[in-house]
Amino acid sequence: MDLRTNEKSLKESSTVNFTDDAVGVCEDEELPAEMATLEFTKTRVGGKKEVRHWYVGVVSPRHEKKIADDIRQLGYEAFVPIQTVTRTWSQGRKRNVDVVLIPARIFIFATDIERLALLKYGLGIRCYLVNICGKMDEYGRRPLAIVPHSQMEQFQLQILQIMHMDMML
Repeated sequence: MDLRTNEKSLKESSTVNFTDDAVGVCEDEELPAEMATLEFTKTRVGGKKEVRHWYVGVVSPRHEKKIADDIRQLGYEAFVPIQTVTRTWSQGRKRNVDVVLIPARIFIFATDIERLALLKYGLGIRCYLVNICGKMDEYGRRPLAIVPHSQMEQFQLQILQIMHMDMML
């Protein structure tokens, strides 16, 4: 069940909700031409406009890459920061090993409805991180931690630069 729309319906909507803060406060803005891509897919579910955000999922340690691959196979975007490190064993044998930089955490780019659906698929996502600085609602719950898209792009770029520098050495 794919909750995302195609590119044609994306371009038909002229206003969308954007967020650029960690607590997810949204405001209505006009959709800039350079942002009208599938990367910021807006979905209409029940007549509502949905915005895709970067959520931080909590998973079992040492299962990050497998769960991220499963999420990608379902058609969603997932990111696990990985660095290749050379390890030396006791016999002097060296081997390159991929090390997860943030253990037990994956970043998922999805709408709120897609985020809930991923929990129900039983992929191994235990929960999502909350923003402890956010204001509680009437039920005593804090808002989810949302990583702004600009910060996530910068983070991915830094990881790529680190990997590139390691390859040069």
